[in-house]
Amino acid sequence: MNNLAASGSQDAFEVVSEELQVYSLALKVLASAFYLPPTERFLTTLSAQGLLADWPLAPDDPDTKTGLQLLRTLFDRAQPADLLPAVRADHTALFIGLMRVEAPPWESVYLSQDHLLFDQQTLQVREFYARFGLQIPKLDREPDDHIGYELLFLAHLMEQATQALDAGDVEKAAHLVAAAYEFFAAHPQEWAGFFIERLAQSARTDYYRGLAYLLKGSIKALTPLFDEYLAILAEIRT
Repeated sequence: MNNLAASGSQDAFEVVSEELQVYSLALKVLASAFYLPPTERFLTTLSAQGLLADWPLAPDDPDTKTGLQLLRTLFDRAQPADLLPAVRADHTALFIGLMRVEAPPWESVYLSQDHLLFDQQTLQVREFYARFGLQIPKLDREPDDHIGYELLFLAHLMEQATQALDAGDVEKAAHLVAAAYEFFAAHPQEWAGFFIERLAQSARTDYYRGLAYLLKGSIKALTPLFDEYLAILAEIRT
């Protein structure tokens, strides 16, 4: 464990801790938006609590701006209860499907040779979760590589890193941030672009179009953030 007071890096330390916490919350919002069926309560929360006004991940990125504008305009135009039927129908068409799933939210569909569920990528993701003592609730009944689960796992590692920093354990925090970067580079970064493209093309509502652009901007933001945080934590440890 490092003597933070003696390191001369207390300000950077606090910034990393605070930003990791905020970004983990943003990823949880995206994870919930893509994994859970839409509800009036979630739409109300998204529209009413300043999340869109103060979105933390790459707010100046053009794709992020497009996504935020689509969502803000949507919520300015109608109440969540009025939006809900169309958003639910869009969710079903995009992620569940009647005849076909229009925007499959699973990694293996895009990256496996035969575009199948529960393929090699699913098992790789499952193994990564297991390294940190985690498994999805419906193991073997739904794929582990759903975009919602992958974002939630990143949020979990970032949150754990924040807790380690708050406890003064920079070594553990650096390990967790490095693991998050490793997982991100091997999984979401490899396939999220394909998912986002399908989502933006197939969505019938500005709700899911906006989320597609918001996810695109957030994905672009994570690589430089991980690089920056690992460099800061490495400096603090020396």
